[in-house]
Amino acid sequence: KRTVFSRHQLTALEERFRAQSFLSREERLELADFLGLTDRQVMVWFQNRR
Repeated sequence: KRTVFSRHQLTALEERFRAQSFLSREERLELADFLGLTDRQVMVWFQNRR
């Protein structure tokens, strides 16, 4: 199932990606919690963006 990200979530994901294209699991969990997403949603977004 596809996730539709909010503008706020996309902005935060893009900013983080520009600073760091690979995240550790801990960093991923922290970002997911901050954005109200799951660890997997953040992981897949980063994989697709790379």
